[in-house]
Amino acid sequence: MQFHHYQTLHDLRHAADFLLSHHTKQRGHRASTLAQALAEAINGRDPLAALPLTQDDVTYWEVIVWTPEADAQSRLTAHCVYLHDLLFKEQSNDLSLEWDGISDALNDAPNGVRSAIARGFALADPSLNIPLNSRVTQPRDQVILPLQDLARSMTPEMIDHVSKLDYGKEVKTHHKAIVDLLRSPDLRYPEGECWFPAEVIELASHTPELPAFVPCTAIVLINAFNDGDGDIHASFRWSIGRAIYRALVDDQKHPLLEAFRHLAESEPDWDPFFEHAHKRTITMDHLVDWQP
Repeated sequence: MQFHHYQTLHDLRHAADFLLSHHTKQRGHRASTLAQALAEAINGRDPLAALPLTQDDVTYWEVIVWTPEADAQSRLTAHCVYLHDLLFKEQSNDLSLEWDGISDALNDAPNGVRSAIARGFALADPSLNIPLNSRVTQPRDQVILPLQDLARSMTPEMIDHVSKLDYGKEVKTHHKAIVDLLRSPDLRYPEGECWFPAEVIELASHTPELPAFVPCTAIVLINAFNDGDGDIHASFRWSIGRAIYRALVDDQKHPLLEAFRHLAESEPDWDPFFEHAHKRTITMDHLVDWQP
């Protein structure tokens, strides 16, 4: 089982919990039972723990999947439960009719809910070829813009300091490369250049105590988008630094977390915890935070 399987199960639980807590019409025994089951699963450590629901409970929500006259919020909640059950059991089904039946409601759903359900469909029935814009919480350009703002918050003093991080070597070359990068429209490293300024930027992004830590991390993430994080710079940083990112102030934390989330949603092979995923030792802490 790959990381994105764990992540999607996690997100479906949070999406269902969000829908229940924001939908005043969903009351009664079944909704209450589901809310309790979701709370138990969300607050636990094991992302592969089953939702403590009876088969009758699961069947109740599955029936709503096939009830077009039910209100949209109930049907979205039902799809979260239905897809969670399929993914938990690692079952693949032909879900073309279900996808056609819910796609209109998904268009009006909160972004995080839409993304979780779309990725649930994509995993449970890969033949559907769910489009990327359905599977991601935010479009890539909306994720990159705040990262660019963080990157360009680097002050001259920060640039001077970062330029010296390669043991004081080639300081002028690194300095010029950083300045040129920050002036470029997309903040991509120069094509074919793997050292200036990438080396010192990446060193700074590993050092939380540096004032330039956040701007340099933003640059690393921007460049990870260019190759689907093929160099695993972003996945490695999430694997070792997620607690640091979560502890940042909101205007720094949110753009970084949204970038990690976008990679987790858009790149099926993005896997910060390859060994943990295949040994099924992933915990809730490993997963990227959900947002509506």
